[in-house]
Amino acid sequence: MAMNPMQRKVRNSFLFGFVVALLIGAVVAGLLIMKNKQAQEEIVKIQEANKLAMVDVYATSKSVKAGEAIEAVTISLPAQSVPGDAIKAGDLEKYLSEETDEDGNETYDMLAKIDMEEKTVLTAGSVEKSKNASTYRMVEYSMISLPSMLTEGSYIDIRLACLGLDSVVLSKIKVETANATTIWLKLSESQLLTLNYAIIESYIMKGTKLYATVYFDDSQPALNCTYIPADNVISLIETNLGEESTELETFYERKNDMAYSFRENIIQQLKGADDNFSEEVVDAITEGYNTEKSNNQAAREALMGDLGY
Repeated sequence: MAMNPMQRKVRNSFLFGFVVALLIGAVVAGLLIMKNKQAQEEIVKIQEANKLAMVDVYATSKSVKAGEAIEAVTISLPAQSVPGDAIKAGDLEKYLSEETDEDGNETYDMLAKIDMEEKTVLTAGSVEKSKNASTYRMVEYSMISLPSMLTEGSYIDIRLACLGLDSVVLSKIKVETANATTIWLKLSESQLLTLNYAIIESYIMKGTKLYATVYFDDSQPALNCTYIPADNVISLIETNLGEESTELETFYERKNDMAYSFRENIIQQLKGADDNFSEEVVDAITEGYNTEKSNNQAAREALMGDLGY
């Protein structure tokens, strides 16, 4: 049947529009494919970049308690998530042992300063060379003012408040055992002698408080220790440890301008009092020791009673 001119014109317009729509669809589809390909290429580039940014660090192979030897393994982590003081291959020389294994290979000595779970990244602040472990002792203290909410396993700073100033004697020390008046701490030789001297000065100086503060989060870093004892105590620490002890390196870090400024304030308050160990000074120290002895004896008797003795 013959088609009139009007019908032919409508049909041709429809066909033309259909063809144009197909062409536009093809162009759009092509652009989308190109964009998708570019996006995929960018994703691949990012993935490759992330692979290149991985850093090898050392971590615990199993859970360890503070004071225990560490078995370290190597793990890879994205560079942006690695702690600044993480132990890497180049840091191992510091922990090199004097002994070798049965095959003559080098060995390393590492002790945990804090409790750590498996696969915990090792940092300079959480590890020490085990040679220093021989200087650690469990020490009992009943003269330090304790927070009412203190519990076993807490980390504390021990501070000396004096003349409106507040210095850090020991920082981030774990409370091994505690009761209402007494705590047990595991201290190195330099820590023990430093704290003992701070105790003596707290006995002598009026208006002085030796007290503990608790960390609300175990992951908080330790503070700089700003209290330094008198020179004769420092000499004793050096003598007891020996010149080769790496523990001295940490102790010397506290000997800075701020610490010496606080030391000068203490000297001024003690001037004329302890030069000749006056009777007042001796009485203050004796009273402090007697109070400590009474507290320890009472705690010991209570423990023995609980054990049935």
